[in-house]
Amino acid sequence: MVMCVRRFRPGATGATVALVAGFALSVGLALGSAQTAAGKTVWDGAFSAAQAGRGKAVYVAECSGCHLETLLGDGGASPALIGKDFIGAWDKKPVKDLYTRIRTTMPATNPGGLSDQAYVDITAYVLQMNMFPEGSADLPPDADALGAVMIQQTKP
Repeated sequence: MVMCVRRFRPGATGATVALVAGFALSVGLALGSAQTAAGKTVWDGAFSAAQAGRGKAVYVAECSGCHLETLLGDGGASPALIGKDFIGAWDKKPVKDLYTRIRTTMPATNPGGLSDQAYVDITAYVLQMNMFPEGSADLPPDADALGAVMIQQTKP
């Protein structure tokens, strides 16, 4: 086997190859970062219909006394959990933030008193009632996974 090593003059082909390779690597990294930053949204089917159904059962038992079965709230201390204003307030925030708010403040008489699974199921139900599509898998009660799904008011 014969190996040939060629030396390039400074500023000639070797530098050009290095520059082009560096540029290609930079573009690839930038595109990869943009795709990661975009991630998954609630429009990608972040929860299952079965999970939203479980969430509805818990919501009716634990939340509807204040927020009403319609999720429209009482117009006062118990705000609406559906509609333009609600989704506008959560737009461009991770599902983790909504889940955490529900888990740490509700029910008002016993904040944090439900299981993590019950809270994530309620979160799925609230998303469903805001007309986000169901998917095939449940939203997991895991902070990292919930942080990777963004609430987005308008469909991309």
